[in-house]
This record gives sequence, structure tokens and C-alpha cells, in this order.
Amino acid sequence: MNNYDEFYDELMDLIYKIPLDSNGWQPFVKRINAILGSSSIHILAIDLERDVYSFSNCSGMLSEEELTVSELQYLRHPLNEDPRLKGFFAPGRKGWYQCHHTITDEMVENSALYQDILLPIDMRFTAIKEFLLDDKLCVSCH
Repeated sequence: MNNYDEFYDELMDLIYKIPLDSNGWQPFVKRINAILGSSSIHILAIDLERDVYSFSNCSGMLSEEELTVSELQYLRHPLNEDPRLKGFFAPGRKGWYQCHHTITDEMVENSALYQDILLPIDMRFTAIKEFLLDDKLCVSCH
């Protein structure tokens, strides 16, 4: 298992630079992507009082246009129809949520989210970890 403490100062520096540039999230998201060795990273905020997305930013192996289109499609999809979020918000879950433990092939076949948005961009599997989670807001990394 990796110890990611060595990246703390670098990531904190990138976080503090976010408000200084209109595209300030991209260096942070791209660096997280490189550190984790993932194909994509999606930073997502959910307003839990209103049950709506309040922020989204992603980076990955897709072209900028493909990322933008898929992100907009995802944000337009009803939040409560994402089966991964049900597992993520399950009582007692701790640490990273790994969708392959709870999302079956049958669920994927019957999910408009998977069929229309996630599978066409090869996003069958995801892991989710909260940066911030309380009764009003969840900011997570997918």
C-alpha cells in the first residue's frame, strides 16, 4: 500500500492556487490523477440538503471535449438514480467505496446512467472517497 503523505505539501500548494486561476482546479485534479495512477478523476460536490450537484470538475484520458460532454450528461442525470452513490452513502461504509463490491452486471444492464453515459466512455468501475462529508455537503473524489 502506498503512503501518500509525501504528496501533502505539493497538493496543498495546488489547492491554494485554485482560486487564482479560472481553470485552477485542473492542475490539482491532474496531479491527483497522476499520483493515484487512475484513468480519470472527478471531483464532485453534492448539496445534501437539496439533493443536487453543486460542483464538478474532472480530468482524465478522454479528450477535453469528451470529458466535457460526458460530465454534462452525468450532471443532467438524476442524482438519485446513480446506483454507486447508494453504496457510497450506505451507513457504516468507511474508507474508499469500491463499486465492484456492490454494483452487479445486472444493475449495470438496467441502469440508464451506465448504458447512456458511463459505459460509452469505459467507466464501468469507480472508487469514491470523500474529502468532506457532513449532513449538508459531500465533496468527493471519484
